[in-house]
Amino acid sequence: MWLNPCHPLLSLDTLRRAVDHVQATGHNSYTSVIATTDWIFDEQGNAVTNTAASMLSTAHSPKFFKVAHGFHVINKEFFLKDFQYWTLTHNDPALIEIPEEENYDVNTPIEFEIAEAAYKRAKTSAQAA
Repeated sequence: MWLNPCHPLLSLDTLRRAVDHVQATGHNSYTSVIATTDWIFDEQGNAVTNTAASMLSTAHSPKFFKVAHGFHVINKEFFLKDFQYWTLTHNDPALIEIPEEENYDVNTPIEFEIAEAAYKRAKTSAQAA
């Protein structure tokens, strides 16, 4: 299991659920994802996710999953044999959804400030509960 050190808000509960899921299933690889109903377009401006012109709200959009890069789990033998992490076929990688509020990838000073503020808010909320 590879953990991204730039994802400081991943909780132990999320990591435990991921480990439990990996141990309970037998997929070749796994990756962390977050659900989205965003409308995504390709470089030419073609709709990728929402292709229904009548749909005006993301509340009705189908759910898609974005790779969070919080963690990946790979099969060591597969990697050493083929020097690849996964095949990008169904369940390779298998998707492990993480909470959106834990998906802060910190690579810049402003991202650090945002993650720090989110951490302080979550800590304050937990103490109040």
